[in-house]
Amino acid sequence: SLVIAMIIAFGLAFQIPIILILMVKFGFINIKWLQEKRKISIVIIFILAAILTPPDVISQIALAIPMLLLY
Repeated sequence: SLVIAMIIAFGLAFQIPIILILMVKFGFINIKWLQEKRKISIVIIFILAAILTPPDVISQIALAIPMLLLY
């Protein structure tokens, strides 16, 4: 069950660029807003990584870093 949970978490993390592109394309957000909210996004990404992974710092960082790079 741990492997399945990690696969789902990483699968959802790699959907971030698609979601952001669609939101910009449909006018829900713009690129300037994304740039202004970058600090808040970093905190939210680390919180999501902590929730989606087991209580382990290494797996949290392993999920948060790709999410940050994809943002």
